[in-house]
Amino acid sequence: MMFTLMPTGATHQARSLLARTPLRIYAIAVVAVTALAIFFFFSYPILPGEMRGLLSLLFLVLVLLIATITAAISRRIANLALSESNYRSLVQGATYGIFRSNRQGLMFANPALVKMLGYNSEAELLAIDLDTDLYRDAGERDRLFDRYMDEDYVEGVELRWKRKDGSVITVRVSSGVLRDESGQPESFEGIVEDVTARHVIEAQLRHSDKLTALGRLVAGAAHEINNPLTAIYGYAELLATNPALPEELRDFAEKIQQQARRTKAITASLQNFSQQASREKKQLLDLNTLLNNALRIQEMNLAPNNITFKSLLDPQLPRVLGDEYQLLEVCMHILNNSVDALKSAGGGAITARTSAENGQVVLAFNDSGPGIEDLSRIFDPFYTTKPVGNGAGLGLSACYGIIKDHGGSIVAANGPEGGAQVIIKLPAAKAEADAALSSAAQKSN
Repeated sequence: MMFTLMPTGATHQARSLLARTPLRIYAIAVVAVTALAIFFFFSYPILPGEMRGLLSLLFLVLVLLIATITAAISRRIANLALSESNYRSLVQGATYGIFRSNRQGLMFANPALVKMLGYNSEAELLAIDLDTDLYRDAGERDRLFDRYMDEDYVEGVELRWKRKDGSVITVRVSSGVLRDESGQPESFEGIVEDVTARHVIEAQLRHSDKLTALGRLVAGAAHEINNPLTAIYGYAELLATNPALPEELRDFAEKIQQQARRTKAITASLQNFSQQASREKKQLLDLNTLLNNALRIQEMNLAPNNITFKSLLDPQLPRVLGDEYQLLEVCMHILNNSVDALKSAGGGAITARTSAENGQVVLAFNDSGPGIEDLSRIFDPFYTTKPVGNGAGLGLSACYGIIKDHGGSIVAANGPEGGAQVIIKLPAAKAEADAALSSAAQKSN
């Protein structure tokens, strides 16, 4: 499919129309009428009566022909002008970006493209240098131009473009080439779709599918480990409390108990990750209270490590429907990670904020530590940057599963001024109630 941006104007189309064969009749008729008028002016008094009538009839026919053709041309030009107006309105009002460009730069951009790239006006966008201001990799533009040498239409090419503020978006471009008389590309016209959000959603779905598959595996493994582990712990306890055994053997039994408890904690994390652990019934919770409880548990680790904590809590925060212990575990995991990161940095600050937006309750954690090393793997199970023995890498994976189970989202990022940032969004209780009422109403109907 070849894409054409817009007509070049009704005037140009009218000129083209005038060059067509039917309109030559119009020109001939005009010349003939003019000649007859001159002839009548000089010869009418001396012409015989029959000749006068015949020439008068011919003159009338030519005048009617001119009038008919003139009306047809007027209608055609009016239709062309209306068509151009409608086409221009369609382009200007389109939700997709539409452009015309040449090798030197942009020649036209519709409002949707101007907005997509964050500019204030079309003129401002047309003035940019495409190689440095638009393409993240100028080589992408060269490769696209190479394709235009052989193809008249390129569809669905994904490119990395830069917005005015420097942020990078992924766009899908479908465009055609207009060639000069020698067949060389002269200009390009195309449609642009911002697919950045779609890519994020697809990545989240892939991650979720991966976690689901792994969850089934670890749930079975945790169950199989728990059965013999219970026996090991029980027999070790009997040995440790048996006064008939030498003290050295009782110490060994106590160490077996300690390792059994540690292994049980790991299997509990595995079960939380797989969402197969037994859960308390969900209830209405105040995240401000939950966050303060998590802070009280963590307080003893702050001052000795030169770490300060600041909370910015929304006093009007809506409640959420959730499992108190699971959400407390999420807060504890995130705070523990921040404390561990700041310990290695010699101290720093942690900030927690709560707010409400668009029917959701938002809980955001920021720290002034070194940041997250690999954002793409932060929620992967068994991924950890801590020394061996200091964590199994299941904490944030478990957090991801818990938040998803509560119908929310959790996102990790590096802050603009450094440090790690974790943002949790959960449905406000009112939204949950409205959804339940709506579902009940649909079922009753």
